[in-house]
Amino acid sequence: DFTIGRANVAGERPLDWSGYVYCIKKLGNKVIVYGENGVSLLPPVGVNFGLETIYRIGLKGKNAVAGNEMKHFFVDNKGNLFKVTTGLEEIGYSEFLSAMNESIVLSYDEERGLLYLCDGVLGFVYNDEANSFGKCSPNITGIGYKSGIEYVAASSAIVTDAFEICTDTLDFGVRSGKTVFNVELGTDLTVGLYVAVYWRRDKASAFQSTP
Repeated sequence: DFTIGRANVAGERPLDWSGYVYCIKKLGNKVIVYGENGVSLLPPVGVNFGLETIYRIGLKGKNAVAGNEMKHFFVDNKGNLFKVTTGLEEIGYSEFLSAMNESIVLSYDEERGLLYLCDGVLGFVYNDEANSFGKCSPNITGIGYKSGIEYVAASSAIVTDAFEICTDTLDFGVRSGKTVFNVELGTDLTVGLYVAVYWRRDKASAFQSTP
């Protein structure tokens, strides 16, 4: 209830999950509460807050959420990346993010549409529009713009390693042998590029690489 009174509890809303509240962020005409054991939508209903809990697994850390007023991203304590807009969408990548620690910090670059996920040891970047995911510097803790200038917060100098791209497994839905005749690349780099193919003849064996 938003009614101002002597008890000083105007706007208080008990949730239906226990634990600490990590973050409250605005999304459209509602607010979303992210915490230790759940994620809940609080839409305004008259002079009260409504309650709709959309996820009952908590976040990986206190700073494991980022976004703007149109979309949010968060990582749960199992290492899955989620997107919240009009609903809850699981993006995944737990095979990478589950190895990150509770110091994980999510930073959203609105200008480029990039989400940085860093914990000081590992760092990843996700492009929501291209649905691409890759490694980055592990120490980025904040990104913002003011008067047309981009500011990036980091605990130390940001180092960008040489990039490496690897496709997922391509078998074209058949088990017969395939031959790779060429690989076409488009880039504006001025340094050399190297290409190799990982291959195997038996799906139970490990992949080998060409030179």
